[in-house]
Amino acid sequence: MSGQSKNKNAASFGWGALIGNLGGLIGLGGAEFRLPVLVARFRLPTLEAVILSKAMNQAQILLSKIKRSFARQSWSDCGNVSVHSNKGCTNVGHGAPCPLGDDNMEINFATAADLPDLADLLAELFTLESDFQPNRDKQLRGLRTILDEPELGKLFVLRVEGKVAGMANALLTISTAEGERALLLEDVIVRQEYRGRGFGRQLVEHVLEWAKRRGMVRVTLLADNQNKVALDFYQALGFSHSHMQVLRKSLT
Repeated sequence: MSGQSKNKNAASFGWGALIGNLGGLIGLGGAEFRLPVLVARFRLPTLEAVILSKAMNQAQILLSKIKRSFARQSWSDCGNVSVHSNKGCTNVGHGAPCPLGDDNMEINFATAADLPDLADLLAELFTLESDFQPNRDKQLRGLRTILDEPELGKLFVLRVEGKVAGMANALLTISTAEGERALLLEDVIVRQEYRGRGFGRQLVEHVLEWAKRRGMVRVTLLADNQNKVALDFYQALGFSHSHMQVLRKSLT
């Protein structure tokens, strides 16, 4: 094949790919525009133009599949979601773990084996909040529901030296005001003996990064208005007061 013919075919393929992409933007495959250009502009025989156009279609289909595969991977709930140490090192999703620090801390998704420890944490939390009272059976039932129905949300567990030291409950919702997915953050608690070491901050920041990567545009949380320590903690993380008033009604 001559150099002129190679250049001609390369130019034909380039123009054809461009036309195919432009056609895709308006809902057409591109062949409707591509064939006339290949025949009239590049003077290709009809059969050769058809073959080249089909090859371009297959190339576009392959590229689309590859892009969709990467997109699914980016938004998937990867089990390797973790933060290691108290050095600010974050690893959300795939990839090698960050080096462990002196505290040997990690954050990942809860499993069924974690539920008793999470119920203990909720009992500790609800003794701090004036609106709720600890009830182990209710807490276990609620935790198990979230674990069994992942479309409702995710339970995050903070571990230190392999022991459950904290948790956060990330409930999924839709904001009609934003027109996007949003997060309701609840049940953030670090055991008393592990407080003051930055674990709570890392836990919340980790959940927020996870939500951001999943395309959520806003996070809402409720905090006891008499718990100044908690309010200061969330404000330091960038949370601000809302003008909305929380109202509640029991349906039982």
